[in-house]
Amino acid sequence: MASWVTEETSNFSLQNLPYGVFSIKGSKPRIGVAIGDYVLDLTVLAEEGVFDDLDFDITTLKQSTLNEYAALAKSVHSGLRHRLQKLLEKDTRSGKVLRDNQGLRDKALVPLDSAKMHLPMIIGDYTDFFVGLHHAVTFPVDGNVVSGPCRKLDHEVEFACFIGRGNAMGSPIGVDAAEDCIFGFVLMNDWSARDIQMYEATLMGPFNGKSFCTTVSPWVVPPEALEPFRVAPKAMPRELPDYLVEKNQRSVYDIPIRATLGANGQRYRIADCNTNNVIFSFAQMIAHHTRGGCPLRTGDLVATGTLSGPKRENAGCLLEQTLGGTDPYEMAAENSTESNVRRAYLEDNDTVEFTAQVTGPDGIGNVGFGVCSGKVLPAI
Repeated sequence: MASWVTEETSNFSLQNLPYGVFSIKGSKPRIGVAIGDYVLDLTVLAEEGVFDDLDFDITTLKQSTLNEYAALAKSVHSGLRHRLQKLLEKDTRSGKVLRDNQGLRDKALVPLDSAKMHLPMIIGDYTDFFVGLHHAVTFPVDGNVVSGPCRKLDHEVEFACFIGRGNAMGSPIGVDAAEDCIFGFVLMNDWSARDIQMYEATLMGPFNGKSFCTTVSPWVVPPEALEPFRVAPKAMPRELPDYLVEKNQRSVYDIPIRATLGANGQRYRIADCNTNNVIFSFAQMIAHHTRGGCPLRTGDLVATGTLSGPKRENAGCLLEQTLGGTDPYEMAAENSTESNVRRAYLEDNDTVEFTAQVTGPDGIGNVGFGVCSGKVLPAI
């Protein structure tokens, strides 16, 4: 799908239209969608009456987080997405609304490089599943714990969804209805202090080793954008209970994720992972999560766990790549003229970034998530 704003080769094509919360100098955080090299300010469009004929509460687009809008019905999200695609398509019949309205264009289209991104939703609760089979079978554990500055800091490549509409206490969500609860998807880094985690994991479950920091990519990609990239999950090693059996067999996504390390002014490739390295879908995770009546709420974050593949270069964390830090991993420079770098675990001033891009069939456009990025600072 071609747009008058951007080329189809952009990660933020007309197929994508991910939601985010941004601000520019002197403004409060506001809601927008990414299109090409711009943020389309939905707050401005709402204030200008562009969506007045759509049947939903327009004030949900005038908030500083996505929660109120995400809590609306899926039909509202689909309706707004369709309206935006019609406004932004190359041969739009509604050019007078935005494309040919220079005043509104100047107000509503904000250059991405001038926008500061914010956490898109207020997150009430966060659940991290463990649905990557390769990670499960190569997870080393030892019994030593160290208090003090972390010496075994690690990343974890994950994929996560934000809940739009949840469920009442005591009301499980059926597996075939669960996708209707998903507002959108982000890349996620579940930072891990392995010094602590390896001791507490087998006794109490991961707690202090995981609770100090989590990073998500800034743009929330709607489920409709990922429809062309559906695949079946990996084979399940045991029989599923009835409440996890899905009618839709293509219930996960084929999205490559690249993890890179920034150090000494260079970038190095850590791993190439994929969201298809899972044995459970998000629908199954949601169905299992609510099976006992546990309520999910708007803004809750549900994640896959580490998305490791079968080879060392596909491992989603250094814990696996280095066999618990005993065999440092050599990372190739993205620029082949530079020397490689070795890591057992992350070091001060390292920057870890996850990126993902998928190209749709028949020229529908690329889909990306923005950069999930975090920098390791020295201990205080």
